[in-house]
Amino acid sequence: MKKEWGFTLIELLVVIAIIGLLATIVMVSLNSARVKTRNVKRNSDNKQLMTAFTMAADAAGGVFPSTGGDAWSCVSASCGGSWAGFAANAGVDLATAQYIKKPEDPAESSRGMAGYVYNGAWGGGANYLGVIHPAGAYLSYTLEPVTVTPGICGVGSVWNAAASYIQCMIKLN
Repeated sequence: MKKEWGFTLIELLVVIAIIGLLATIVMVSLNSARVKTRNVKRNSDNKQLMTAFTMAADAAGGVFPSTGGDAWSCVSASCGGSWAGFAANAGVDLATAQYIKKPEDPAESSRGMAGYVYNGAWGGGANYLGVIHPAGAYLSYTLEPVTVTPGICGVGSVWNAAASYIQCMIKLN
């Protein structure tokens, strides 16, 4: 009798299970890298916005563009989530248009706020740890949830943190 060579059904199922487990591990680590990449882009966008606002203020004799009181203005291509109510401000857009094109916040759905907002005359206040931020011109944006570590907000500081987002603020003046 001739012996047949091949794999049993059990052997095939074990190999498929191992491949599935390895694929899951790779996808989880890739997702973490994607989150970090989007957060790095947000920090970079805001550093560029900070430079554009500083240049606009220098051109206006050291005065940052006004948002018309204590209202926040959307300075990205769009603002979403709980920031969807923040509209663009024509004066702010005009002051910064020659220095920067409005950045696009990388899309994902885990945060409650999306986009970059600006206030030329924010009244100041305390962050979630009780640290006082003085009055002045600020940029604010949110990162995807990761561990709050020193430098997570790039050149800015953490204003608020929750399970679904980290809100960062950059003082301009």
